[in-house]
Amino acid sequence: MTDAERLIAEFEAGRLIRPSVDDLNIVDLANAMASLAGIDSISLTPGADVIAQLIGPADHLVFVVADGLAMGLVEALGSDAFMRQHVATTLHTVFPSTTASAFTSLATGQWPNRHAALGWHTYVPEVDAVTTIIPFVRSVDNVPLTDLGLKVEQAFPVPSLAAHLARDSLSLVPQPLANSTFSKYISGGSARAGYGVLLQALDTIAERIRVASQPTYTYLYVPDVDVAGHEFGYSDPRTLTTAVALDRCLQGLAETLSGHARIVLTADHGGLDAAPGQIHRLEASDPLVKCLKHEPSGDNRAAYFDVPEGEEREFETLFRDRFGDRFFVISVDDSEALEFFGPGPLSEATRSRLGTFAAISAGADVLLYAWPSRDPNRPIPIGHHSGLSPSEMRIPLIIA
Repeated sequence: MTDAERLIAEFEAGRLIRPSVDDLNIVDLANAMASLAGIDSISLTPGADVIAQLIGPADHLVFVVADGLAMGLVEALGSDAFMRQHVATTLHTVFPSTTASAFTSLATGQWPNRHAALGWHTYVPEVDAVTTIIPFVRSVDNVPLTDLGLKVEQAFPVPSLAAHLARDSLSLVPQPLANSTFSKYISGGSARAGYGVLLQALDTIAERIRVASQPTYTYLYVPDVDVAGHEFGYSDPRTLTTAVALDRCLQGLAETLSGHARIVLTADHGGLDAAPGQIHRLEASDPLVKCLKHEPSGDNRAAYFDVPEGEEREFETLFRDRFGDRFFVISVDDSEALEFFGPGPLSEATRSRLGTFAAISAGADVLLYAWPSRDPNRPIPIGHHSGLSPSEMRIPLIIA
């Protein structure tokens, strides 16, 4: 049985989730929100139309994205929790189930096979380097990509829908992120503001809607759950406590707004903990890395390897001997046929960034490349994401 056949068997057994237009998903949500916020040119898929009807028209839309808030975390809240009581449905995020890919899908209404943001570490041929795409630096040494001559539109070839919203729009993100390249990109040039603590952002939203004289769209990014999930583990009680705190804040916002706005909340991905024996490190001197044209790219459970022509079989043999059934090794052509990056063909940019193979975790195992730029004193996270497990792929759609 080939790895592609093994992966299909995992999909069919329900142990992994296959991204599909037939299931309500984060791309549907992105297009539904854009349509409700006044972009008339959006052509809604059946799934996007279902979500748009669930949300309904509203003069004031508040779109909250809680990083790392898996559906499992929402289900673990008490039955009287605000978020649990307002769950409209479950969505699937995109693959890889990671911030760079999911937020770019939310910004563009496109799947990763079109927008080409393929993970925290994305190879960009224009600078012949693996980049850390959200901080917008070269991964090996943290040199800003702007210093290398890379333009934002080259890194992110699909523009953000936010540039065309027909409403008074505002993006609220934590203060350190307010002027980042990625925040500017996903906001589409609309107004942005940084906040210090979450209650400050919620006060801004409430006052903004109170004095509004025209329809508004407000986007709020909340990283707290994901920060806890990485540090403590997504199954740790402290991460659930963080979700509880978010729940109480959102309930307070809803009470303050008193029905004068529609609050829509989702997440970019969930998470899954990895035990020490499930964490695998690759050094620059590793025989697998020596086979490659450049460093591995991708993410912890979705790594990409660009192998020189003619050396593919040698690499596959080395990889399978090393990792056995812990990962699936999928060729770029098979990844296109399986459509786990999205429906239809890979865009030219996506294909050029993927390389030769994608190594996809069969469960909790992760691959970490030892980047020289990484602080050696920084602890390895307990919680990880970017894979196809239900814990990572299932996210909530909450409407209040």
